[in-house]
Amino acid sequence: NPSYKSKDDYVSIMNHNKENGVFQVIAQSNPDMKIVLPYEIKSKETQIELYMKVYDDKGQVISQLAKQISINAIPDEYVLDQNYPNPFNPQTRIDYGLPEESHVYLVIYDIMGREVITLVNDLQEPGYKTIIWNGTNSYGRYVGTGMYFYLIQAGNFLETKKMIYLK
Repeated sequence: NPSYKSKDDYVSIMNHNKENGVFQVIAQSNPDMKIVLPYEIKSKETQIELYMKVYDDKGQVISQLAKQISINAIPDEYVLDQNYPNPFNPQTRIDYGLPEESHVYLVIYDIMGREVITLVNDLQEPGYKTIIWNGTNSYGRYVGTGMYFYLIQAGNFLETKKMIYLK
């Protein structure tokens, strides 16, 4: 028994396993048909595996497709997460999110307010992003142990957080 059947009998969803996120869809040929499958993004990135087989009137496979699709979530608002790990050595990860295409300026400053390095200065697509800082300045030299600040400016969003570098 199909768990879903369209009004026009062109599409049936069989063996819908919500726990594993697996659908088996049976569809008849219709040039105007679009199949929409619901999915839930439970993290910042979701991987979908799509397997498709096309059969002729005799039940023989005449075409098949296997494809992996990556779906990246887009936040509702700008986000700057606390770096991880913190304190850190030899590197740390800074995650941020953009709800729309934005020019992103992400800079590290020392405790005196001097610019250490610019990590990002670019136009970026919406979505969640990650940048790794390896504790070096703009000349490629390692910075000293201490407190540092990272600032992001994207669109009208401006936020600063602190982090600690240990040698």
